Amino acid sequence: MKVSRQELIAGKGQKLISRIITGIMVGVVVTVLFFLWGDVREVKDVIFSISWYTYVLAIMTTLASYFIRFFKWQFFLKVLKIEVAWKDSLNIHFIGLSMSITPGKLGELLKSYLLKNTAGVEMARSAPAVFADRLTDLFAMLCLVGVGISLFAFGKLAFFIVLGGLLAVTLVLQSKRISLQVIEWLAMIPVLTKHKGSMLTLYESTYELLRWKPLLFSTLLSVIAWFMECISLYVLIVNLDLGLTLTHVVFIFSLGTVAGALSMLPGGLGIAEGSMTGMFMYFGLVKGTAVSITLLIRLVTLWLGVLIGIAIFFVKRKTYMT
Repeated sequence: MKVSRQELIAGKGQKLISRIITGIMVGVVVTVLFFLWGDVREVKDVIFSISWYTYVLAIMTTLASYFIRFFKWQFFLKVLKIEVAWKDSLNIHFIGLSMSITPGKLGELLKSYLLKNTAGVEMARSAPAVFADRLTDLFAMLCLVGVGISLFAFGKLAFFIVLGGLLAVTLVLQSKRISLQVIEWLAMIPVLTKHKGSMLTLYESTYELLRWKPLLFSTLLSVIAWFMECISLYVLIVNLDLGLTLTHVVFIFSLGTVAGALSMLPGGLGIAEGSMTGMFMYFGLVKGTAVSITLLIRLVTLWLGVLIGIAIFFVKRKTYMT
């Protein structure tokens, strides 16, 4: 039986909603478990002891981070010579944040699908922008982790292994000779032969984004954006007078975020929270306070973006999904 385009689009929309709901459910379970582990009363006391203007400042700092990331997204589109109205691009960027709770943020490929619907851009051409976004985010987080890696007694081996792996992948993708040969080999596989053109388009866009100049500039933007989220955490720490320095905060937030990203779990849920809480306790915070701060910063950074993205998705889904 032939399926209409409208039915296919409706199916995609339902699948996206299902993924979002699954991510939210996992997030709720993780949050409840951490609440119980940290002692509900103690966690509640810490949360309510923080002034309202500190929460506002933390949220505003995170929003600034989101807009810096949008500027990076626009930069990627410019490098790829993809033209789309900035309002549509902004909406697509924020809708992509709702996919942060998918494994490895791979759901952010939704942005390529929305660009196809909005501006007729081939997905193979725009998908590398999502990949480059994730890659430069990891490079940025490692730069921030590097601030504290020489001062603290753990994480050095893992740091250099991950950094070495990312550099190796980048150098291979920067080599047209190696990458094009790999594509030729892949195209010899019968099931992939017909996709050779798409693979070449995918690689050409990837190559453009990973040349040293755009790579370094976009990584710098990522460093600034993620540092802003570290500042969001720092203002909470300062308000509670916990005695941790900005270096401690940058190290804890960055290392926890990298651990969550590498876990490939939806939003790094559980791994990021566990890593951050463990490091807070390592640096002297009691369990209840460590859990409270971790849950708060995840709410102000990860979940704020997810909620904004979901809101825009439901308002604009008929515009971008048809």
